[in-house]
Amino acid sequence: MVKDQAEIRAQQVVPGVSIPQRAGGWIRLLPGTVRRTSILFLAVAACFVPVTLRAAPGDVFVSIPPQKFFLQRLLGEKIRVHSMVPNGARPDTFEPSVADIQRLAGAQLFFLLGLPYERLWVPVFARQFPDLQVVACCPGVDLISSGGDDPDHLHDPHVWTSPRQALRLAQMMAGTLTEHYPEHQGRIAENLQGLEQELLELDRLLRVCLPRAGTGIIIVAHPSLSYLARDYGLRQISLESHGREIGSAQLLELIALARRESIRSVYVQPQFSQHVARTLAESIDAQLLSIDPLAEDYLRAMREIVRTVSGTGNQDDCASY
Repeated sequence: MVKDQAEIRAQQVVPGVSIPQRAGGWIRLLPGTVRRTSILFLAVAACFVPVTLRAAPGDVFVSIPPQKFFLQRLLGEKIRVHSMVPNGARPDTFEPSVADIQRLAGAQLFFLLGLPYERLWVPVFARQFPDLQVVACCPGVDLISSGGDDPDHLHDPHVWTSPRQALRLAQMMAGTLTEHYPEHQGRIAENLQGLEQELLELDRLLRVCLPRAGTGIIIVAHPSLSYLARDYGLRQISLESHGREIGSAQLLELIALARRESIRSVYVQPQFSQHVARTLAESIDAQLLSIDPLAEDYLRAMREIVRTVSGTGNQDDCASY
């Protein structure tokens, strides 16, 4: 059977995708026929959402709030930017609602990140909105393989948590924006230069402060700091893998490791379960510290993460930002 153009276009940005494909969230748990029917229902229902909920012509979409920060810095006030996953939501189990889908009407660009929902829904978006161009993640970024054979997790999507990779992400975005909005080329180039400088300053902050992070081991409830850990010489240990918290045997091993290494902090995020993290912290007499890499104010959130992980608080060079 010959594939239609919408599916072919979707496969160019999400390799190997078919309709339907697996995803996180409730639709992922449904039998195949019911899942296809549910997706079709949501796509059709999206046609009847009031026009007031739709994006303005030329609007741009991203998957998560930190991407929105980058695009707003690059575009200024010229183009409106929307995040498909809202503030406070859990991206790995997110499923768009009818209203979310309809908001794409009139949008021109959609920047992906490699999240599970994208593999199921990008083909639906392509069919529903043929004028929407989907931009793949992440050319030029040194990706971390997620391991395993799960098609929903081809690479670790937390690329923005390393300023070095965020810089490449911003440069890719700027190139795409320049192609689509040539009338704003000068402004985009100027804004990119400013954003590059801020990311380089953030990189310097991490290089100065993170070597002070105790044992160099960070235990996190969700593996969101994988790129930060790799690029700045830390070891991340996650209490979760592919959306599932570790079992009791793994927890006991981790308790023993934490005691040997004198680890005194466990890091949690507001969007994810803190149950195992709290159990671990109580077992090793560690403090439970909150970080939020998904916050929309990227630079502020990352500076807070650096201060929290390094243990420097508001002291010395780490407080000068």
